[in-house]
Amino acid sequence: MLFNHIFHPEKSDREILEVIGSAIGIEERRWKAENTLTSLAYSDSLTGIPNRAIFFDRLQHEISICGRTKSRFAVFFVDIDNLKRINDSLGHSVGDRIIQTAAKRLSLCVRSEDTLARMSGDEFTIIFRETTGHETAENLARRITECLNQPVEWREDNLTTGASVGIALYPNDGADAQTLLRNADKAMYQAKLHGRNTYCFFDASFSEET
Repeated sequence: MLFNHIFHPEKSDREILEVIGSAIGIEERRWKAENTLTSLAYSDSLTGIPNRAIFFDRLQHEISICGRTKSRFAVFFVDIDNLKRINDSLGHSVGDRIIQTAAKRLSLCVRSEDTLARMSGDEFTIIFRETTGHETAENLARRITECLNQPVEWREDNLTTGASVGIALYPNDGADAQTLLRNADKAMYQAKLHGRNTYCFFDASFSEET
């Protein structure tokens, strides 16, 4: 046992302190290693924001809370416009920079109590908590499209992308995580059909069209 080793009667005070210090150092390194592994498991490697796994975990948690309190929230599905064109013409390293810049700008649009995550590729999702209705969600959607429409500096050029945003409201547009995200995705697709760099709320008629 470690404690028997530390407090052995034949050891000097200095030796005891050295053993204690060593034990504490091992525990600190183990804690840091575990923390790093947890961060890697739940953070997107390119942007550093939460990934798909933590998004669904928090979405399930939000549904559980709002189901009890009868409150509402919104799920946003954000797709960066024209990224494929940039990847094809300038390379994926430039595309990665666009994604990183988008993540930083989106982080400035949301509040600390909301959840911003990168799902995959050029797709981001947001849990917008305590949404009172269309107006508050629309205000955020406008901030997002305005923010992501700002040019990104690259060498001597300014690259402009924009974003298409789909919005689904809990519980009207879905009472479970998969339905909410699917309907937010359908709304985002409609935003793209309406000219990109805009937003759209989910409507039941979308299920018949897509």
